[in-house]
Amino acid sequence: MDDLIKRHSKDFFYITILLAVTASMATYLKTPNDDAYIFLVYVKNLLSGNGLTYNGMVVEGYTSPFWIGLLSLLGLTGIDPVCLAQGLSLVFAFGAVILTYLYGLKTGFEKWTAFIPAMLLASSGDMGVYALSGLETNCFVFFILLSFYMVSNLKTPLVSYLLPFVLGITSWVRPEGMFITVIIYAALLIRNRKKWSCNHVLKFFAIYAATILPLFIFRYIYYHGELLPNTYYAKANAGLKNLPHGLEYLISNFSNFSYLIYAAVFVFIIYLIRHWRDVLPETSFIFCWLIYIAAVGGDNMVGGRVFMPVYPFIYILSVSSLKELLNRIYNLKRYGRLITTLSVLSGIGVATLFLNNYIHNSENAWHIPVMKRNAATWTLIGKYLKENVPPDTLIAVGAAGMIPYYSELPAIDFFGINNYYIAHYGKKDFKIAFAHQAGDGRYVLSKKPALIILGRNAYAISKREIYNSPIFHENYFPFYIRGVPTEFKIFASKDFLTQMNFNAEFHNK
Repeated sequence: MDDLIKRHSKDFFYITILLAVTASMATYLKTPNDDAYIFLVYVKNLLSGNGLTYNGMVVEGYTSPFWIGLLSLLGLTGIDPVCLAQGLSLVFAFGAVILTYLYGLKTGFEKWTAFIPAMLLASSGDMGVYALSGLETNCFVFFILLSFYMVSNLKTPLVSYLLPFVLGITSWVRPEGMFITVIIYAALLIRNRKKWSCNHVLKFFAIYAATILPLFIFRYIYYHGELLPNTYYAKANAGLKNLPHGLEYLISNFSNFSYLIYAAVFVFIIYLIRHWRDVLPETSFIFCWLIYIAAVGGDNMVGGRVFMPVYPFIYILSVSSLKELLNRIYNLKRYGRLITTLSVLSGIGVATLFLNNYIHNSENAWHIPVMKRNAATWTLIGKYLKENVPPDTLIAVGAAGMIPYYSELPAIDFFGINNYYIAHYGKKDFKIAFAHQAGDGRYVLSKKPALIILGRNAYAISKREIYNSPIFHENYFPFYIRGVPTEFKIFASKDFLTQMNFNAEFHNK
């Protein structure tokens, strides 16, 4: 036991630092995320016996069945769902950072070298923003890393059977897991085409299919013949119309790396030419994933959430490239502890530079405070409605997470994420950023919601059409809630105001 502790003492030391940095970044950059509460709406309804519904509406408005299942299972313990979701996000963030370190060791790094890419991930701005978000983001990163880690151990028979199972779970975490499975397997076939028989291929896909088939069967039965989640119809299916948004998103997030990105790309290309077969799965994933991000239009959330799956591999391959370059100049082992110390300090310095660029990125500097401000407003509105209006009151919202979660009221989602009709039949405006392009104001008004919560802006289709409708101006009036900023627009129907007999007390600014 003493020998084991002594042999791994440096591992424990480095991992302790990595976990401490991850926790510190999570605390420093903690940013509330409304989309996390969409998951919690479904979890709350499932645990209350109301099924996987959006406050009574049978629609699959979530992207991660695995995350829903995990939250629901652990929710049986009675832990507050919000704390549970945030805690799980942090646990998977820890897991992703530790796996990055172990992946570096598996690549052949010394312990201090493996520490550097893990440190870059732990201290990245996106890790800080999403480590306590309550989203499945870090869970997805963790399972992707686990899949690639297993690729390097395929000579072990057990691993060869577990890999397609883990890739199947990754596809449960997010539908893009199927895309990643294709990339990994295609790269493996190219790299090991002489070693893989037809029997290997059949076994792989049989295990993978057996893992994901239950998801499609459940979806088809429970959600009335659907094979894809409702989020796909609301967000995707746009061809290349979102490419300009995607390219802008790539440029914005690459700017977080400062001028060092140019040096890293140059060194990386040289390394790739020499070792392309060894790193084919990782490099294929990086390039295909970046193309995918650009094609779909990027993302609408803070920072580079959809960049996170490739961060560990970019960092590991960059460090590998730099290490080989320096070794060719001079044998690093001659300098022993000095090189180790300087390398670790340099890694910390680069991580600090990246974090500084992230915080001062104009988009992030604007978006993070806005999300915090909006979250406080959405929470206040949701709790107020829970206490002051009947439980069957229909509302229409753009922020489809916190308000429906706290109010527990049936809601029409302006953007169609949680609304079948808008996702499938609504209009789309591709000038608007990805994820908020769908809408149908006429449909929303036809449902006669008691409350229409438009918020601070009217850029989306549903909101624009509602504002421009004579029906809206004839039948809806401003509705004020104490503590909610007046620029945050809420409107109540004439019938609702009459039915509830609201007076000046409820319209107090």
